[in-house]
Amino acid sequence: MFLLRSTVNELSDQAYWEAASEAFSTDRLELTLLPTEQCNLRCGYCYEKFEHGRMQPAVVSGIKSLIDRRAQELRHLSIDWFGGEPLLASDIMIEIGDHAQSVAAQSDILYLGSATTNGILLDARNARALTDVGIRRFHVSLDGPKQSHDLTRKAAGGRGTFDKLMGNLREIKASDIAIKIELRVHVTPANVDVLPDFADFLRQEFLNDPRFSAYFFPIVDLGGPNQGDFGVLTYERARVIVDELTARLWGRDRVRPKIEAKTCDSCYVCYAAKGNAWVIRSTGQIVKCTVGLDDPLNHVGTLHADGSMEIIPRKSDIWLRGWQSKRQIDLHCPYENMREDVQSGQVEARA
Repeated sequence: MFLLRSTVNELSDQAYWEAASEAFSTDRLELTLLPTEQCNLRCGYCYEKFEHGRMQPAVVSGIKSLIDRRAQELRHLSIDWFGGEPLLASDIMIEIGDHAQSVAAQSDILYLGSATTNGILLDARNARALTDVGIRRFHVSLDGPKQSHDLTRKAAGGRGTFDKLMGNLREIKASDIAIKIELRVHVTPANVDVLPDFADFLRQEFLNDPRFSAYFFPIVDLGGPNQGDFGVLTYERARVIVDELTARLWGRDRVRPKIEAKTCDSCYVCYAAKGNAWVIRSTGQIVKCTVGLDDPLNHVGTLHADGSMEIIPRKSDIWLRGWQSKRQIDLHCPYENMREDVQSGQVEARA
């Protein structure tokens, strides 16, 4: 996640207690689910290794049982689908989503479903099937116009993916599907010069539809097998560029959508720093962060088929240290100061 340097190091007392109340409330449950850890793209900056496949049936049953076990006390249930590419296992998404939506309706729970996807499989048919089970917000990444997108966001077979993605987005725009799509445009040293014109393209092509929004997001070094093979902007340079591109995208007269601020002087708290948020991998392993998937510090427990979660407190508590330190970075990205490449200076610290 992208963080900007800030002179603000601590939350105000009011912001702290408001955020803490939400992060530890027992009537809230935030799940990030990986229905598969395989992907149909091979992006040049991706940190994942794609070592596991589809979510095992026992894990699917465990998640549904977990929702059942918690239903009596819950008032808010959030499920975010991640991967790999989650739509490669859209049947699992639909099965669990349908169950969650049904339980939420019966128990008066506010249920919110979302997915992070490369959009290659998000055509109108799949979009309608997913929105029907309550998965209505999608975060779709782009790397700029065709010439830059196809260089870095290639299919596993090596082909570019821009045309397919644009076709899907236009198909959804032409439909009546009740959906929200946030277009996340990655900013890199390689594409920064072509992004001003691309901002104009997005505004004209999609932002006249209230279901679509867009924002710019600088690529950061998150480690993994591609580390060292791509360039990133410094944080100060990225701040300037993102501000300029955002102004170009929305102008002065347009109303910008409310996209949650994730700068260090906001009150944003990462899911990994919350006591009521968990990431469940396709294997049933419970982690706190979707980045350090192979880091033993991130392996905090196991989901069982009966819906019980076996959590290791001495490991999970590390991720909650920001509530004691009140340091913004520990709440924004608790993994930041746990990474060896950050501690060694190989990767620029974010705050």
